[in-house]
Amino acid sequence: MADIQIAPTTQAQLEAVLDQTRATFQTHRARFPKAFPDQILLKLEEIHRDAVDLAGDKPTSFCAQLRGETTGFVLLRPKKRACLVYDIGVFPRFRRQGVARALVRHAVSVARDRRWHLLMASVWDGNASSHQLFQSAGFKRQTSLFDPLAMFFQKSNVTIYCCDPGKMPKI
Repeated sequence: MADIQIAPTTQAQLEAVLDQTRATFQTHRARFPKAFPDQILLKLEEIHRDAVDLAGDKPTSFCAQLRGETTGFVLLRPKKRACLVYDIGVFPRFRRQGVARALVRHAVSVARDRRWHLLMASVWDGNASSHQLFQSAGFKRQTSLFDPLAMFFQKSNVTIYCCDPGKMPKI
């Protein structure tokens, strides 16, 4: 894992990120067709593009590289003092090499540096790898905090994980 480098996503990496996002979206759509209409994918692609185009000095889209190859990405969506891990993915041939863990650690580090008090991630049922990833990274499953959202997600089968970046160990 020491060889994994993480830096802001570049225009050159964007199409590969979007391709993986589309593939993951289709996997989720197969499980939950009504929760993943086309307009959601179009909005997700727009958010990815904007994050790269408008990065400035506070990027929110990051890519991991291993041995010079782009291996995965994480997209953060800040809202005031909180942030959502909006999209995270590892390209299939680089899975099980610590890339996702490095991306989550980087997201926590960014959140700590920017003084966000809450970092959240939503994980769809059936995505055992992501559930394990966020649990092993120290995120806690939330229920009561998001009960008001149940009216919107009651059939979506989503688990919300949260952490306080300031209380997470520095790695």
